[in-house]
Amino acid sequence: MARPAARLFAPATAADKLILQGVIKRRSFRPPIYPVKAQARESTIEGGTAMTEATSHHYIPALGSIYSAVDEYAEPILRIALGAILIPHGMQKLFGAFGGMGFAGNAALFDRIGFAPGIFWGTLVGCTELIGCSLRVLGLFTRFAAAAVVIFMIVGVKFTSAKGFFWTQGGSEYALLIGFCALFFLIRGGGAWSLDRAIGREL
Repeated sequence: MARPAARLFAPATAADKLILQGVIKRRSFRPPIYPVKAQARESTIEGGTAMTEATSHHYIPALGSIYSAVDEYAEPILRIALGAILIPHGMQKLFGAFGGMGFAGNAALFDRIGFAPGIFWGTLVGCTELIGCSLRVLGLFTRFAAAAVVIFMIVGVKFTSAKGFFWTQGGSEYALLIGFCALFFLIRGGGAWSLDRAIGREL
């Protein structure tokens, strides 16, 4: 029993020192382990790729699951609402619906404001609002329809800016808002809930 005790308290050899240094080195480079406090959930992004999304950045964490559940509907809601707002304006110009001037009155208006021939420009604007925005509601040829509205609103801003900014005074506020929303869809396209995506081709 004396030999093991003597060996236990014997001076360390060179080989023992090298082994001990290696163990210390390996342990010193272990990454620190911290407790995970963020609530994480697994969600599926477009294309079927799974990802883990932390929801702890919300002031009310329970809202994170609600936002994630309705996230995919936000873009089509904006696209449909934007198109639906302008469709009645086109019906006013082309058919006199909703108290509008109708085809002839609209053509005369465009002649008076300097867009001659009024029958061409008035019809073009009316078709942009009615046909173009109907396509945008459906998400069909979305970028083409959005580009037409962007051009239309650029002209609208130029025409209304003389009256200032606020729409209550006939200013350019409304045209700017519609124009930037249309620019969004010109850049992004129709999105997941669109006929463009269902067909598998878009501009």
